[in-house]
Amino acid sequence: MVEVYIVSGFLGAGKTTWIQRLLAEAFQQQKVVLIENDFGQASVDAALLKHQGVTVTEINAGCICCSLSGDFVKAIGSILQEYAPDVLLIEPSGVGKLSDVRKACEDVSIQGRLHLAGSMTVVDATRFALYQENFGEFFEDQIRAADAVLLSHGNNIPEQATYASELVNQMNPEATLFATPWDLLPVETVLGSLPESPFAIQLQKASAQATVPQKQEHACCHAHGEEQHHEHDEACCHAHAHDDAHCHQHDHECHVHDCHEHNHQHTAEDVFETLTVDTQQSFTRETLRSLFQQMEANGGNVVRAKGILRGERDNWNVQYVTGQVQIEPSTAPAGQMAIIGRDLRHDVILSLFANE
Repeated sequence: MVEVYIVSGFLGAGKTTWIQRLLAEAFQQQKVVLIENDFGQASVDAALLKHQGVTVTEINAGCICCSLSGDFVKAIGSILQEYAPDVLLIEPSGVGKLSDVRKACEDVSIQGRLHLAGSMTVVDATRFALYQENFGEFFEDQIRAADAVLLSHGNNIPEQATYASELVNQMNPEATLFATPWDLLPVETVLGSLPESPFAIQLQKASAQATVPQKQEHACCHAHGEEQHHEHDEACCHAHAHDDAHCHQHDHECHVHDCHEHNHQHTAEDVFETLTVDTQQSFTRETLRSLFQQMEANGGNVVRAKGILRGERDNWNVQYVTGQVQIEPSTAPAGQMAIIGRDLRHDVILSLFANE
């Protein structure tokens, strides 16, 4: 039986970074295949991971949870036959719905061959309010359907991490929430929180063999207000739920379960559009920063951009989320960037990066 782990998270939250840690620290002795599903024609994350020697199967031009569910099931059948992996990692599109990805993993045609060990959702604490307000249906589904939620980017802004923790607990009180900085968070602790994972079974066996239960000083606080003690307490944090929790960043009362409720469900194709930029131009870091500022001002509502672009010496790994761009040297093949957003001005963006 192949163990399946899903790593979900909205655009730019840090899914690929967490997958790299899983590969390096938990599954290094196992045969792993990663299914990478980017919304659009280009999969930059897949290119980066392939460059690092990871076996990656790409499903692009749509979401597993939307039009590609049939292709996804077929891809799994082919992977099992061709690679015979021990572990299957699935990274859905950042605009996909985790609940539908889980359903696809339970398709009758692949039942008995796969075991869904659990799903993890990475949540950017600094953009929680922004994404919930603008993309609530997709953003909240990824939290509600998760077995474990990991907060990212909240180390230096504790009030935003606290705010995100409270809202996550209200949306999904059954999930284990990890608010610890990632450099202090053991991968095995997160995997051990997934009820169906082999890591959880190992923890249960170790706990049963312990003659004297060890209570940790830092207890896990669950949303219902009761305190329970776990072996991984220091890395696990549930914020206390409050009967009248408020969205302090908006200065108004927020009823989480009522937010963004609609009488019908949308797919990513209904809400988002993509643009793939193919370019052989060379850029300096300073030039790229200027171009992204121009794109923010005139290119439409760009939510996410990522790509490998040529530099005068090294190539550049470019990662953009609303209001922030990271540009780092890369040795991966260059010349393509994927952009996701709404009401994109294709002509403006292509003129900036492809000189078209």
